[in-house]
Amino acid sequence: MGIKIAAFDLDDTLVRTKSPMKFARDSNDWKWWSQPDAESKVPETLIRLNKEKYIIVIFTNQGAVVANNDEPKSKSYAKLCGRVENIIASLNGESEEKFEVLVFASPKRPGGKRKKPTGNVSSEEDHDFSRKPNVGMWEHMVRYLKEQNERVEVSIQNSFYVGDAAGRGSDHLDS
Repeated sequence: MGIKIAAFDLDDTLVRTKSPMKFARDSNDWKWWSQPDAESKVPETLIRLNKEKYIIVIFTNQGAVVANNDEPKSKSYAKLCGRVENIIASLNGESEEKFEVLVFASPKRPGGKRKKPTGNVSSEEDHDFSRKPNVGMWEHMVRYLKEQNERVEVSIQNSFYVGDAAGRGSDHLDS
C-alpha cells in the first residue's frame, strides 16, 4: 500500500479572506472556510487526516502572484508565503502532533513589455500544464516525494483532492 494524499485547493476551499475583498490583502487576511453562519470544520478535518497518516498537500493557482527571475522575492510572493506560514502555524497551534503541509503553487507567468521573459522561465505549455485543472502540480508532487524516498508510491485509490470548481453553477469555474 502506498502513501495517502489528502490534497486541497487553498482559496475558497481551506480558507477565505477576512476582508470583504476577493483576494487577500496581506498575509493575515484569511480565516478558515465555512458555510455562512457556521463554524469551520477545516482545522479539525485536517488534524484528523494528519492523524490518519495522510500527507496534506495544497495545490493552488495564484494568478495574482508573480514569480519572475528579475524579482524573485516579489511582494505578492512574500504575501502568499506569509499567508501559508500563518495557516500552518494555526494548525500547529491546534494539533497535538507537528503539522506539515506540502504546498505547490502555480503563479502568474511573467509577461509584460518583453516578448520573451529572461532567465529560467517555463514555456507557456509547461506553465499551463502546471495550473489546475491540469495535473502538473500532482506530477511535481510525486517527483518531489520520490526525490525524498525513491521507494515511495502514492496510493491513488486512497488519495483525494478537494477544490472549489466542481462544476456547480455557483462555482467560479462551472465547466
